[in-house]
Amino acid sequence: MFKILKCKDKAVYTTKLDKQKSLDLNNISKKFKTIQKTPILLLIEVDGCEIIVHRHAELMFKNCEDKEKIKKIAEMVYKEGI
Repeated sequence: MFKILKCKDKAVYTTKLDKQKSLDLNNISKKFKTIQKTPILLLIEVDGCEIIVHRHAELMFKNCEDKEKIKKIAEMVYKEGI
């Protein structure tokens, strides 16, 4: 469904869907604590991790290094956004 990658230049983890899709940012912002909202991305907080959610279905995990936690959160976000 998606892959977890270490971003080389930003020192964060990212997830990307295997197939390109757009996410429903409005639905995601209703389900998760939203810190900032723009037309093309959200900044949300889940379990102490800040996540930048791009409309093109890329998630960038700030201050989160636990791959299992990233996988769990990404599954929840994608479930609400697709």
